[in-house]
Amino acid sequence: MRGIIIASHGKFAEGMYDAIKMFSGELENFSYISLLPDQDLKSFIEELKNKIDKVDSGDGVVVFCDLLYGTPSNIVSSLLKEEIYKEKLEIISGINLATVLEYTNTRNEIFDRNKLLEVGKASIASVNDIIEK
Repeated sequence: MRGIIIASHGKFAEGMYDAIKMFSGELENFSYISLLPDQDLKSFIEELKNKIDKVDSGDGVVVFCDLLYGTPSNIVSSLLKEEIYKEKLEIISGINLATVLEYTNTRNEIFDRNKLLEVGKASIASVNDIIEK
């Protein structure tokens, strides 16, 4: 089973982590990391590496990032240049709750990146449009 880390600016990751626990309960190999204002990037990188090591049971880690090309996503992506992380990490950016919930409910199955992306896209909708139909 792959580990899960949610990475974000501010406390978004912590909030997402708490929300996932409301739906799925306590999960194994599941953590979050938040890049806080005034945080040293070196300490963020070290914390990230420690969390990756902690949640990786040998099957790798899926890191869900809040914003494509944001600092947390860029830092996680930079780890792919290191041989130890190249095969270990799968990174999904621009996440929403539906995407992470889908993965937590199917993480024992074969990893399907495209399915996760479709779930995320499908969960974004105008409620006004839905009600008007």
